Amino acid sequence: MHEKLVSIFLAPEFRKILQKLADLASPRQWPEKILHPLIWTLEFVAIPCLILLAVFGVSLLLRKEYHYRIRKPKLEVIPAKIDLFLAEILFMDFPIDQISDEVIRFKNQIPFHRNWCENLVLSKFLDLKRNVYDLNLDAVSRIYSGFGFENRSAELINNPDPYQIKLGIRQIQILELKSKRREIRNIWQSNQDDLESTSLIALIALADNNLEALQHYRGPMPLSDEIRILEILERNPSCIPNNIHKLLRSNNPSLIVLGIKIMGINNNRVSLERTKRLLKHSCPKVRRATIRQLSSWAPAYTVELLIETYKRENESSIKTLIIQLLALQGNQSSLSFARICFIRERDPLLKFELLKCIQALDKRYFESLDANRIPDHYLVSEMINHIKETQ
Repeated sequence: MHEKLVSIFLAPEFRKILQKLADLASPRQWPEKILHPLIWTLEFVAIPCLILLAVFGVSLLLRKEYHYRIRKPKLEVIPAKIDLFLAEILFMDFPIDQISDEVIRFKNQIPFHRNWCENLVLSKFLDLKRNVYDLNLDAVSRIYSGFGFENRSAELINNPDPYQIKLGIRQIQILELKSKRREIRNIWQSNQDDLESTSLIALIALADNNLEALQHYRGPMPLSDEIRILEILERNPSCIPNNIHKLLRSNNPSLIVLGIKIMGINNNRVSLERTKRLLKHSCPKVRRATIRQLSSWAPAYTVELLIETYKRENESSIKTLIIQLLALQGNQSSLSFARICFIRERDPLLKFELLKCIQALDKRYFESLDANRIPDHYLVSEMINHIKETQ
């Protein structure tokens, strides 16, 4: 038995088997056995696939460019078609009862089913309404419904994103869709800080009585909101109610200031007694806005009211405004008052403004003025030189 085992181990076939096992186990054989399949995969699989992908991508780009060049002349005509259609409907006294059918016919003439085309129609429609104020609102509403923009506005208003909701509100405001006031009011009553200002301004624009909507404004009014409200009323002066004077009795100083500016737009006057009360108001913004309207409200008493207000005023910026207005009056009373204040005033900025006021009313004042006899004569001399250089 032992001899048979020895003969098997010493047999050439067994030695060859052992040699093959040793070759496989040798680390020097690993790189060739591993790299050979990778090289084959790269040569016959990866590289051909990459070439095919590149050819496919170039083919897609060429196909897209080819179709674009074919469709380009047709696409360039679409904006002009939209402009012509809207002009015919809104400016040519088109029969109201035929607008819906005309919109359906026009939608079949353009690729309205494409998002870019729908967006283009909506954008041009909004731009036209924003720039032309006296369009027929019934025609605007028919076009809006015929193109299906109602659904789009509803999607924007019901969107959880505040930015999308604002877009929907502004679309409704621009198109003056008064039928949507309930939805806007619901948004305003939700008391969302991001939407309160936008929704309230839309309510003001859509309300039959702007004053009623304005009275709901709470807290201080940002300048941006004030400008937007004034723009709305300035575009449509007929929408300014006759009882706008009620704003001047509001408990909200921001609404008083807004009422003063609205009355300036509408060239309304205020009684002398009401004007004096506004000049004594505790809010500096109210006093400043009233001072700017004095020449319109009380032209015969402007200088007198300005002087009285200056004497009791504590705000430096308002005093500066009064001095600048006195310089425009060209009145002997304002000149005498400015000379007295110039001697007594200790604030350098106000002193400089008074000096400019006096020079505006009396061109020879500097010739007769002896700066050395005035307190702070060095500073006064510098002011005089500066005014002469800037003239």
